[in-house]
Amino acid sequence: MSLRVTAQWVNIYSDTLYGLDALNKDTVFAVGPNRILRTCDGGTTWQNMLQSFSFDAAEVVFPNDTTGYVSGYEKILKTTDCGLTWEAIKVDSSGNWYKKLCFPTAELGFAESWNYNGDTIFRTTDGGQTWTSVFRRQSLYDIQMTDETTGYLAGDSLFKTTDGGISWQYLSIPINESVISLGFSDADTGLILFWFGSLCKTNDGGNSWETIELWYPFDYYNPFFCPIDGTHYYFCGWDPLAPQGAIFYSDDGGYNWIEQKRSLFNRMDMVSDSIGYAISVPYEYSQYYYGVYKTANGGFLVGIKDPEQGKDKKFVIQPNPVTDNLIIRSQESFTKGEIRIYDVHGRLIINRSLLPNAETFIPFLNFPDGMYFYSIHRDSKILESGKFLKAKTY
Repeated sequence: MSLRVTAQWVNIYSDTLYGLDALNKDTVFAVGPNRILRTCDGGTTWQNMLQSFSFDAAEVVFPNDTTGYVSGYEKILKTTDCGLTWEAIKVDSSGNWYKKLCFPTAELGFAESWNYNGDTIFRTTDGGQTWTSVFRRQSLYDIQMTDETTGYLAGDSLFKTTDGGISWQYLSIPINESVISLGFSDADTGLILFWFGSLCKTNDGGNSWETIELWYPFDYYNPFFCPIDGTHYYFCGWDPLAPQGAIFYSDDGGYNWIEQKRSLFNRMDMVSDSIGYAISVPYEYSQYYYGVYKTANGGFLVGIKDPEQGKDKKFVIQPNPVTDNLIIRSQESFTKGEIRIYDVHGRLIINRSLLPNAETFIPFLNFPDGMYFYSIHRDSKILESGKFLKAKTY
């Protein structure tokens, strides 16, 4: 029997890219310096649709299958034919960088401009022909409209609109820090990430908040939430000082998160519960591949199989079922090794080095009851695999 357990985010295209939007499972746009890349076959082939002029692109948004916008230096580009042709849109005369884009419809949209004197949110209701300044702050980080009337704006605090972005009201939040990322699945339910890594959740449109204690202590640069619904969330980001970053997944509304893939991710888009795309940015000291990543199974681990019957076991995993402590003991001497434990969805939950020539104890009391799978590794070789049960303590 062969066992191959791999993280199902695969690098499918390498290039310097910063923004991404997937229209469906086949059509995806990714943008970067002088690049507006499009694939129509799920990432097998890519074509640069930016041919007529140079443009440092930062973000791409398609509110429908034909109309799209790309932000960058001094202007915004627009297409109405799914990227075949692009026209330049002048928002104002300041010569700023335009970073964040938000278009709930092809006509209604928002663009955040940036300069050293502060950030401004511009609003259009005619597809970018005319723009109006609606909000200004020293620092703004994220904008998200959950529909045509309700939206949220992250900066040194949190702001909300209920009139389509014409006016924005301050929301009381439990932590006195800047909000750097928004993850709202609808007008009422959402997550907000603070500058120093704290995470809060609301179920009533920001009237009340719950602080989620379990969160990863990375200083994320340009973090990004990708909510599927109020229960299922993806999140990506990276720390430029480490450098390290990852894609995380939560299936309980953001209270617990599982790491799926490490790289310097800053954008992602799930087009279904299984198919998604992500961007990993280039970095001088990074060990990771950069460019476009793709998953076809929601990013979960696959390839776990039952062990062959009658095969001699090199390791004893006991007790089975386990209630509190899982014990791993080798039947023969060895110098190094590690055990990886996965849940029934194939998600890695434990990666632990084994004590040479001794018993290794893993606390398992607080894990949910059910079936678990394991594989024991030495270097890149899988020595053994199997499964065990977690049962209640009576």
